[in-house]
Amino acid sequence: MRLKHFVITILLIYVFVVCGGFLLYRINIVYPQIVTQILLHHQLDLRAIQKSFSVEENNLMLLLYDWSKWDDLYEYMENSNEDFVKSNLVDSILSDMNLNGIFFFNDKNQLNTGIEEEKNGIRTYDFSSLEFGLQDVFAEFRWPSNIDVNCKFQYADKVDQLALLCVSTIQDSNEEKPKNGYLAFSRTIDIEEIKAVTGANFKVSTIPENMTNLISIRKMLNLNKLSSRYVMGVANESQGTMDFSIEVKYEKSSLPTLIDYQTSIMVLILLLIPMVMIFIISKFFLNPLADMSLFILSLRQGDESVVLPHSGFIVEVKVFSRALKELMVHVESERLMLEQKSMTDALTGVKNRRAFDEGVSDLWRTAPRQSKPIVLIIADIDYFKNFNDSLGHQKGDDALKAVALALKAGCRRPSDQLYRYGGEEFAITIALEKAEDVDVVMTSFQHMVASLQYPHPSSPITPFITVSMGACLIAKPGDWMKDYSYKTAVEISDKALYESKRSGRNNYTLHVLTVDGADLVDKNTDLSCASISDLTSSKNSDFNDNKDIKK
Repeated sequence: MRLKHFVITILLIYVFVVCGGFLLYRINIVYPQIVTQILLHHQLDLRAIQKSFSVEENNLMLLLYDWSKWDDLYEYMENSNEDFVKSNLVDSILSDMNLNGIFFFNDKNQLNTGIEEEKNGIRTYDFSSLEFGLQDVFAEFRWPSNIDVNCKFQYADKVDQLALLCVSTIQDSNEEKPKNGYLAFSRTIDIEEIKAVTGANFKVSTIPENMTNLISIRKMLNLNKLSSRYVMGVANESQGTMDFSIEVKYEKSSLPTLIDYQTSIMVLILLLIPMVMIFIISKFFLNPLADMSLFILSLRQGDESVVLPHSGFIVEVKVFSRALKELMVHVESERLMLEQKSMTDALTGVKNRRAFDEGVSDLWRTAPRQSKPIVLIIADIDYFKNFNDSLGHQKGDDALKAVALALKAGCRRPSDQLYRYGGEEFAITIALEKAEDVDVVMTSFQHMVASLQYPHPSSPITPFITVSMGACLIAKPGDWMKDYSYKTAVEISDKALYESKRSGRNNYTLHVLTVDGADLVDKNTDLSCASISDLTSSKNSDFNDNKDIKK
């Protein structure tokens, strides 16, 4: 079977499986879920609208019921005491109670006293002068009996205003005496406020004459069919009528479609991908891969005159893969071996200067994240030139190996690294648990070398090999290290090494690098108690003062 045919077959299967599966998933799962979510959103909008009008009605009913059961009001309806009107129907009563009308009716449904809000103030009206068609509403109103409260919404098309009218029987506070009249409250409903609270876009209007079968908003709360427009009525249970209609609209673009624009684009992309893949894979992969397979196979057989053919099969892909894998394994092993050799000092077997540059650079970069103190140490064998001059370079090489082993033994953890820095100098990098451990670490390296008791007959300070050390401590690594290079720490350690040599050798000198620079630290300084800014016995800014000191 040809590789190209195999790939084309796979891609065609991909088209049927992926595109078909995508469409089925869209039609059977995604689309119904979207419809359900939007339908639920519409239901919540309708429920919020219905609840808002119900709250308005209930609030006014409670206020009205409280007023209608005053003993003073009951007595006024009995005796027509004008003191009650003067003390209660004051100018501010409507604004205080958010009303636009208060009306007293006798038990024969005749207007006794009423006040209604007008632009020029508040005044008393007779029944025929009531605004917004309220006289018609009262004429058709189903007056309550006993202690009931009846309400009715009235929408005025001319002024685009919705008013709520509630009527209650006037009785004594104990509701023991018979009613002697009716109390009516009128309140204007702020439709824009309800829109803001519910977040729904709706319009209020009178009941259309051609809509005799208008559905109540309460019955619309459990929608089962999605639409961009819902028209329903607000039913008046006490009157047995519809008070007004509500039309809720949604943008048609907000309604889902079975196959929307994004789905169409996605299907088109899924169809184009295989064709593009066939072209690209054939041109840039399949044909060259087959040609290279034959070419590599011919080369392995020793035919150097072979040219690249223009056809191939799956078996050639396998041959090419095996040959390439073998070649890669061979090249990788050679590379690792060469890299290992390039990073290892041939004499001592420890890492060399090249490995030091890479390792310290990585340590410098990662130290701020680790947040552990780090120290860079440069150790130098004391009077090593005298050793070579007196015993010869072969003995000197043996001594270097012994010192390297001793220093290596002092590196306790895997993160501790030892490098041959050059000649008789070694470099050590260590991540400390706490800064005050640096003295123990420095001393331990000197003890490891001293414990060798490697003879050094030409040393003027001791009959055995010793080392001098200089170190740079970064006690608190942080982002400030970006302002420096690891070479700064090397330079500081080298400066400290020369100070150790000046002070008699077989000792160590420590500098601390902080954001403010480098400070010399006395061996008796308590690093656990002193802050980094306090670790200063002398300030050193000249790191290039490397006077000639004999090895």
